[in-house]
Amino acid sequence: MVSEGYHRGRVGAGAVCVLRRGAGYHARMDGTSERSFKERLDGYYDWPCAYTFKFIAPRERLEEVVALFDAEVAVSTRDSKRGNYVSVTAEVVMRDSEEVVAVYRRAGEIDGVMPL
Repeated sequence: MVSEGYHRGRVGAGAVCVLRRGAGYHARMDGTSERSFKERLDGYYDWPCAYTFKFIAPRERLEEVVALFDAEVAVSTRDSKRGNYVSVTAEVVMRDSEEVVAVYRRAGEIDGVMPL
């Protein structure tokens, strides 16, 4: 069981991400929106780089969200005030925008999970 403040792994040294401007992702995008998001990511980041994922999930879905990432990925969690929800933050070295979108696609299949 993953608990509040849980941390797992580290991002590899030397992984540098150049963020030129912010980019956001909206859950359950259609194909056109997904292509647009990938284009925005490619315009904002120089790949490969460390990309930070943030999600809000119901407590009972925490293990599923953490399982989106490899064991060596740095994952931290924080409980909501009432403990019904948990925020999950993971910093992952990604090779390209397609890898980023693939994580969001998998997260979108988990009931109640919201990307931030």
